[in-house]
Amino acid sequence: MYKHLVMMLVVGLVWVRTGSMAPVEAQTGTAATGEWTAAEWAKARRLSPLPPPPRDATNALADHDKAAELGHLLFFDPRLSPHGVSCATCHRPECGMTDGLPVGHTLAPVHRNTMTIVNSAYYRWLTWDGARDSLWHQAAGPIESPKEMGSSRLYVVRAVMQHYEQALKQIVELPSGWASMWRQLPPAGQPGEAAFDRLPPDRQAAVNRVFATILKCIAAYERKIVSAAAPFDRYVAGDSTALSLASRRGFQHFLRLACDTCHNTPLFSDDEFHNLG
Repeated sequence: MYKHLVMMLVVGLVWVRTGSMAPVEAQTGTAATGEWTAAEWAKARRLSPLPPPPRDATNALADHDKAAELGHLLFFDPRLSPHGVSCATCHRPECGMTDGLPVGHTLAPVHRNTMTIVNSAYYRWLTWDGARDSLWHQAAGPIESPKEMGSSRLYVVRAVMQHYEQALKQIVELPSGWASMWRQLPPAGQPGEAAFDRLPPDRQAAVNRVFATILKCIAAYERKIVSAAAPFDRYVAGDSTALSLASRRGFQHFLRLACDTCHNTPLFSDDEFHNLG
């Protein structure tokens, strides 16, 4: 999807520069036919295919199949929130894993739109301001945000134990005494709130450990949400019918205008922050 957006941007740049969508007779010498030069092919092969997601050293469950299966269930489960809001409320498959809104809004409006989680496993920084550095770290934010899911780690831990205890036990060893401990926990609360802060330190640690495991299961599921091969990828792989003449020319313009200076990986992004103001 992102590659299509980049190609659309290229077409727009050509229009701005020329005032026309007629082919630019180019420095490549092949703009009329859309045939790529050896140098253009070399650059194309650096942009495709998309490799497997990088290893997440912070998540031992990142590539654990059962963790991903549980994470899939948790992602779509509104019972993790007292307001019936799930991760999928904002990250809807039919909307490209966004909510389709210009500005996110569940329990209250937020300041930015909902980012897709497609290919999010590839990024070093998550959220618009890069405040989170892993998928499971990011997942905690919406859960405990009063504007998003309006939940808390005590509420989530209790909900998961009520509905998914056996599944969780198949993935990790739970804290000592947890089977009876979780039933005695307050119904809701998180760090900074009295219900959580009054718990003995060992119980706080146990809750945090189980909550982190839940987040890591959700992240294991999100790592599997990877875009399929785009037409560009299929063309580079040898399918000569995958790209139209206009698209092949578009890639040449993309290179001639030096768009690949920043859009220089198979994600068509350099994964950095830039001040464009």
